[in-house]
Amino acid sequence: MDVEGNIERMESVDLDLDDELDSLPIGDLNDEIDCLPGKPEIEWNRVHAKPSSKETYGKLCFIPRQKIIVDIIHIEQTRDFQLNPYLYTIQLQHGNYTWKIRRRYKHFRQVHDALSLLRIKAQVSSVVPTIANRERRQSVEIGKKTVPKFPIIHDRLVPSNKVEARKKKLEEYLSAVLQIPIYRQHVEVLEFLEVCHLSFVKGIGDKLQEGMIEKRSGGRLISLSCCDCGSCLCCPRWHDRWLLVKDTFVAYIRPGDFVISDVLFMDKDFEVRKGKSEERGLHISNMTRHLYLKCSTDKNADDFYESIKQASESTGKEFIAKNELDSFAPLRKSSPAKWFADGGDYMSALADAMESAEEEIFIADWWLSPEVYLKRPITQDHKWRLDVLLKRKAECGIKIFVQLFKEVKQALGINSYYTKETLLKLHPENIKVLRHPDGITLWSHHEKCVVVDQRIAFLGGIDICYGRWDTSSHRLTDLGSYEPDEIQKADKENKEEEAAEKEEEHRPLGQWKSEEGHRTTHTEYKRSLSAPSPRENAKLSPVSQKLETVNESTVIANLAALTPESERKLENQTSTDSIARRQKFSRQKRIEDEGDNNNSPTVKFTPDIAARRKAPKLRVAAKHTAFVDSDSQEPVEKPETPKLHRKFVQAALDWKDRFHKRRLSSIDLSGAKVDFGQSIFINDDDLDEDSDDGSRLWIGKDYTNFIFKDFIDLNKPFNDFIDRRKTPRMPWHDIGCSVYGRAARDLILPKSYTKLSVPKHLVKGANIVDVQVLRSASEWSVGISAVECSIHNAYIKLIREAEHFIYIENQFFVSIADDMDVNNRIADALFQRIRQAHEKKETFRVYVIMPLLPGFEGEFGTSTGTSIQAVTDWNYKSICRGSNSESSNSIIQRIMQLGADPSEYISFFGLRTHGKLDDKLVTELIYVHSKLMIVDDKAAIIGSANINDRSMLGKRDSELAVMIRDINFFDSKMNGQPYRSGNYCGRLRLALFKEHLGENNYSLLIDPVSEEFYKCFWLKRASVNSNIFEKIFNCIPSNKATSFSNMKAMQSEEQLFLKDPEESEELIKKIHGHLVLLPYFFLKDEVLAPSLTKKEAFIPTNTWT
Repeated sequence: MDVEGNIERMESVDLDLDDELDSLPIGDLNDEIDCLPGKPEIEWNRVHAKPSSKETYGKLCFIPRQKIIVDIIHIEQTRDFQLNPYLYTIQLQHGNYTWKIRRRYKHFRQVHDALSLLRIKAQVSSVVPTIANRERRQSVEIGKKTVPKFPIIHDRLVPSNKVEARKKKLEEYLSAVLQIPIYRQHVEVLEFLEVCHLSFVKGIGDKLQEGMIEKRSGGRLISLSCCDCGSCLCCPRWHDRWLLVKDTFVAYIRPGDFVISDVLFMDKDFEVRKGKSEERGLHISNMTRHLYLKCSTDKNADDFYESIKQASESTGKEFIAKNELDSFAPLRKSSPAKWFADGGDYMSALADAMESAEEEIFIADWWLSPEVYLKRPITQDHKWRLDVLLKRKAECGIKIFVQLFKEVKQALGINSYYTKETLLKLHPENIKVLRHPDGITLWSHHEKCVVVDQRIAFLGGIDICYGRWDTSSHRLTDLGSYEPDEIQKADKENKEEEAAEKEEEHRPLGQWKSEEGHRTTHTEYKRSLSAPSPRENAKLSPVSQKLETVNESTVIANLAALTPESERKLENQTSTDSIARRQKFSRQKRIEDEGDNNNSPTVKFTPDIAARRKAPKLRVAAKHTAFVDSDSQEPVEKPETPKLHRKFVQAALDWKDRFHKRRLSSIDLSGAKVDFGQSIFINDDDLDEDSDDGSRLWIGKDYTNFIFKDFIDLNKPFNDFIDRRKTPRMPWHDIGCSVYGRAARDLILPKSYTKLSVPKHLVKGANIVDVQVLRSASEWSVGISAVECSIHNAYIKLIREAEHFIYIENQFFVSIADDMDVNNRIADALFQRIRQAHEKKETFRVYVIMPLLPGFEGEFGTSTGTSIQAVTDWNYKSICRGSNSESSNSIIQRIMQLGADPSEYISFFGLRTHGKLDDKLVTELIYVHSKLMIVDDKAAIIGSANINDRSMLGKRDSELAVMIRDINFFDSKMNGQPYRSGNYCGRLRLALFKEHLGENNYSLLIDPVSEEFYKCFWLKRASVNSNIFEKIFNCIPSNKATSFSNMKAMQSEEQLFLKDPEESEELIKKIHGHLVLLPYFFLKDEVLAPSLTKKEAFIPTNTWT
């Protein structure tokens, strides 16, 4: 029989099906892939794209204007498949991606049949006169492309000498089909090509194995089934899923809605095995899950197995291998990194990084305040307020993901619910917020981390919340002015005030008196610029009211009329009035709410208002008590001193001169309103850091002193909760850092590491170091089967490796050897290293800086001080008192048992500062919130982990940190000998010494080990500062306050700054820097642990440690 002749005759027959296929609709020619240049990858935001339907899904899967090149590179004849004996290996290229698939003839036929069905549907639907059908017909009329006839003869009938011809026909057919958008976007073609919407996305790795599989439910570390019997409905079942393999992870997608259902990262427990119990099965496991799969064929299972194996042994190897310190991340060599001392520089750099975001921003924080300002002073309206910044980026298409610690609100008042609701309102589509964990837990997500585009990461101890922004000067007071639109927003949040404001518009004009004895606050003064309510009219500064309606000359005249005599007369008159009368008030301006989710309205300025906003000195007027003369309606001012009165008048005169010089040409002096677009703020250069004449740096809730008073009403962010005229703020000292490139990507997977680059302008000023990301993590926090405590391991390792000194800044020091309640080994490692130095007669120093008091609201010796006493108790037990009266296991006691002087090796310090409030000296401790250790000027750990069990053990609080080792050095000294200090660690240590000691001469700070520096400079300055602070302020903690009775007696003594201000002023000049000694004997005679009569006594001990 002439088989070959029959085959040729059969293929020459023009079957109806193939004739019709030649005229298949090809779609709009504008959608066709051509040779025009285009991007070789799909942008990252495609990961988050959601197709509206299955029909539109295919449009998301390919790179625009990039051809798909088809090449059948190998044909293998197999005996197991008699109907489809030939296995075709097809190499495909699309953009920068190249991959291989293996297919048989039946798979080609399935594609052909699916496209034929598509043609039939197009013909049938064209009868219905809809817009979609009309467009489809028009696309056919624009132009038609023919596809080569599909070879309908089955492979089993093709002789071996015709295989090459068959290969060419299939290749031409597939190439032609893939050039037509409407065909290649068909779901059957996508499955044939092993392509999904993540296949060619920029940054997540090469195109590896993909395809449809069956997945068994369950297998997670935290089971979703109710039992293991397998008989109930919620027990494991099989579902169709699309599996894809990438550089460092395996993921699967739901085919119904194309949502990524789960991702399995390659970690040290990652493993893939071929299934034994299940035919065509695969078993993939890591630290979070066991995934059971069934593939369509054994060959398909082999392909997936080999692809996963290959990825895990190449791009994923560094995560699967056992890394140093048992960390999930490897050591990243020659990586850029920066450090930041105090929150001001940190938040400014963070704002710039977020502003540069092109794809996504990820934030993980213990506490986040949406209304916090990242750059100060506020010179560009609200541009750098966090919520405004995030909204702006979200509106540009940047995806923002926020993970917050979900607190138990009865125990902690950080109100993460308010934070979540506020952020979601900014842009529900592009801002996503997750609070975790659900339910009651003793532990928290304590990490503070921001990752931008997976190439810049900020971490350390600085939360993006109230009270964290600070500078090295650590100001105590902030009495500057306040912008009116902020006050307006605060008023709007108060329903009662808003209702009163609306009501005033319909009331007849009348008069109001001030309330008896009322002192106008700065907030109330600025509210007068924002259309106040009747209740507020009684409290307004008269100057602010008159400025609404009068011209320049009237303002100056009124200011000159403000005399103490007229004020005293008015005060006697108003003291008998109990009901305030309305004052005539001209409302020449209105606050127009833009209607956005920020509720940050734009101020429409009149010329008088604009001029007033240009005169910062005039704002000082708000600091004095103001009343209104009910008879004359003339404003009367009560200066606190004649000197202040003269300064006030002079400020107004100066303002008049500046007004004429700076008048804008666009201002209509006739009184017409002018819209300046944004609020006018003073320039950075106009702000004196030690003066309160400029804009406020800490707005509303940002002015904090949480030992004096904890946070309240966080949903009213711009309202003060501490009287800043009476109570100084508590300064905040903290350390943060930024890392770039691979180290940044380690913090948030799963982008690829193969094509990672960071623009040079983003790393300007960075040091090149070796970086390793560390964490404290466990099942509850990240869902892993093992406990990771790599931060603790890093502390122990660096302490043991230390040769000359260790410098520590930390919020806590709770570490006790041989104690059943404290398990971290940091204090023991320090002791062992000190013992080694003592035995070898080496010079070795350990500096520990921590808060003088824990950051808990309360007063020692009262019912409110139980928590602060409990934490103080554990700190002192660790440092110098031991865990009980019978043991001597504190680090100081253990060193003394060696016969050594502890101060030769280790000392503990705090930070304190001073300032003036109401012309009186004030002091406050600087709260040390850093989590830093520097060793030998060559290695450092910066992160969120405190020195206690909560942070170090891994199974409690979740934490993040980085270990940094210098690779570039500068000439220095160590114990009088030439030494090479690291550019990163050494310069960070010098910057901190400069800040704490108030010393600008770096030559005095260069050698941290020499006796000349340690005893004659460091210890001496700390001792002098401590003695002066105690002499002037009788401040606590103090070594004199060994008991509650001693402390009360000490506090009852008249303080020197009240008794002899002149002597105090002379003494205060002798204080340099902020360094003070930690008093070892503070309340040593008292039992600070909670008594059984207190509720805190029933809190588990590990909560405190």
